Amino acid sequence: MKSKKFWKNSFLYILLFFCLSYILFSFHYQPVGWDSAVYVGMGKFIFSAGNTGVFEPMRPLLLPFLFGALWKAGLSPILFGMVLEFLFALGAIFLAYLITKQAFGRKIATISSFILAFNFLFFFFSFKLYTEIPTIFFVLASLYFFIIYREREKKNIYLLLSALFTVLAFLTRYPALLIFLVTNFFLVKDMVEKKTKSIKSFFLFNFFTFM
Repeated sequence: MKSKKFWKNSFLYILLFFCLSYILFSFHYQPVGWDSAVYVGMGKFIFSAGNTGVFEPMRPLLLPFLFGALWKAGLSPILFGMVLEFLFALGAIFLAYLITKQAFGRKIATISSFILAFNFLFFFFSFKLYTEIPTIFFVLASLYFFIIYREREKKNIYLLLSALFTVLAFLTRYPALLIFLVTNFFLVKDMVEKKTKSIKSFFLFNFFTFM
């Protein structure tokens, strides 16, 4: 009975421990790296119509846009950018738990979310104003809604949400478009197997992604 209760609440313990660890390490000096400064500068450039900041056209625009919006609202893009990265990290852990639980059950999902939360690189980048953590969140969100659509409920809203998060992932980090290939592989597989609405789903997903 105690074991079942532990596994039932274990994910909440992981989130709590992650939050406490994050707060503890936040008191240590967190230097702003070159890429972080560029993203913040691009955000200022976008929201000042080019009057301040910098712009590098090779970089994706979503993260600079978010930082620029914070700056335009009168908030510190560094401080509140870290808060934003923290929220993306929490969301990624939660989505990893949901996806793994769907496939393997609660115990494996709990272990997987723990491994992700306290993976050194994941924890390290959650303090940086980089694209890695938001990209992980958007990719996992795209994958989660696609799984919901394909395995549980054939509702177009889930397919559209999957496409939306695919686009957001791409606008955050260009290589994230690989998730588009993964989802299309399964949509084509459904078409070959002549599953219901498979052709419609394929064209709907691709149309919304490139719209």
